[in-house]
Amino acid sequence: MFSVLLELPEYEVVNQEIYSSHNIMYVDKRTDEERCPHCGFLSSLIYDKRTRK
Repeated sequence: MFSVLLELPEYEVVNQEIYSSHNIMYVDKRTDEERCPHCGFLSSLIYDKRTRK
């Protein structure tokens, strides 16, 4: 649904909160594995997690 509108096919919108001044969308990656940006190793472990504004 919103994944298509946001042009982020690798993410799935799992929840959304709509306010008069802003919207909050909670997303999950569709894949369990990702490459490390430093060494390129393919892993399913989470090393860092952050909220973006």
